[in-house]
Amino acid sequence: MLYSMQEVKTQFSLSTSTLHYYERIGILPHVQKNESGHRVYTEKDIEWLKIILCMRGTGIGITEIKAFMEL
Repeated sequence: MLYSMQEVKTQFSLSTSTLHYYERIGILPHVQKNESGHRVYTEKDIEWLKIILCMRGTGIGITEIKAFMEL
């Protein structure tokens, strides 16, 4: 199943800029785009996002999350 950016933003209460930032710094890699050029998120992307947000919720910094994701 694929999710639109709006669906992901609503589900996780995130902004567009936050999702773009996570992509840009590489902690939410490989987000696909549809034929119209809009981002679509897969189940795998959603699982990564859940991990990222869980780690953020415990106070882990972006640098540490990025190092974890690169493993």
